[in-house]
Amino acid sequence: MEDDMKVSKFITVIMAAVIMFGILPTATTAYAAHLDPKPFELPVVGATGWMASTYAQYQSLRSEPDIKADVIIQLNPGDGFVILEEQGGWWKVQTSDGSKGWVQHIACFINLPDVIPSIVYMNTNAVSSVFKSSGYDIPDITGHKLYDARSMNKRLGRVEFVMPALYASSLKLAEAQNAALADGNTIVMYEAFRPYDTQMSVGQNLRALVKSNQTVRNAIYANGWSEGWFIAQSRSSHQRGSAFDVGLAKIITSKTVNIGGHKYTSVTEYSLHEMPADIHELSPAAALHFTPNGRSRTLTDGAYLLQGYFTDNGFSNISSEWWHFTDRAGQNSADSVGILGEFATGSTVYSIFPDGSGGDTIPWHWHWKQVCKCGVFIVPLKHFTIMPL
Repeated sequence: MEDDMKVSKFITVIMAAVIMFGILPTATTAYAAHLDPKPFELPVVGATGWMASTYAQYQSLRSEPDIKADVIIQLNPGDGFVILEEQGGWWKVQTSDGSKGWVQHIACFINLPDVIPSIVYMNTNAVSSVFKSSGYDIPDITGHKLYDARSMNKRLGRVEFVMPALYASSLKLAEAQNAALADGNTIVMYEAFRPYDTQMSVGQNLRALVKSNQTVRNAIYANGWSEGWFIAQSRSSHQRGSAFDVGLAKIITSKTVNIGGHKYTSVTEYSLHEMPADIHELSPAAALHFTPNGRSRTLTDGAYLLQGYFTDNGFSNISSEWWHFTDRAGQNSADSVGILGEFATGSTVYSIFPDGSGGDTIPWHWHWKQVCKCGVFIVPLKHFTIMPL
């Protein structure tokens, strides 16, 4: 008992010192009442979003959720923000400079891990690209980090990939993941949004490989195929945020995570389903059909499952890539608001903890680890845990 009292006093002293020195963030971020997050696992409120449109009328941050409301500032494609409220077709957001206002979410991307955290995210292009063709490395692409897209996500309490996607398309993706989870599977997300300059670089370097390597050339041009079937030579659905490159895994072990009163399945161990070829193998070996739009090949069981989860939830596949699915309606919507993908979102996220209590503020103990000058971690739980550095 005496030892417990000493520990309790120690914690009290540490907390007082921390608050005195201003290490803990204050609860100043206002929240709206939660909307039903379905089909998402976590609410839209508190998630990171980005302006994606190039059209001025959609870039306007307005004082009210009305196209006639005063314009506070103009956002640029790629500008990030945290979502504070959703009302119809509008989000109330706060930008990195503290500006608050309303944007039309038809013109925006959302960070997928913030709302569908059960998906296994593995953006190889943000670490070491695995793009190949007929098993050959693509010069200046394979093994290279093509862009930044990974950082500490305070909302989830872990380092995670940054995965922007068109808001409308992300809703369909959530339904596909729900179907996979019901079968004991999980989607493995390799890429969603791909910056335009990355798209062009992969295409250019694949063409160079085709010219220099006879084996690659023979495969690429066999049976009516061409480079364009395996990597778009111009703007693609990835730049519009409406396409996903995905795999499928069998869940071996998982745990239930509770964030602010919202529970989701966190996959802790999984086994990848066998697919027709490696992810991002740019050749007919990865195709669903023997020829473009021709007779279907016999696929693996995992590939059939994956196709079903996505096509049953509003996505279209393509003949040349077992992993690629496009939300055609989302793509048309993106075109209507001028989403070109000529920006990079980078590795910065603005996500904050969901307000599970329904209050007006974010309690300080829900923030990610804060380091105290006296040499301890204060772990962001409702019960303090003290451990040495």
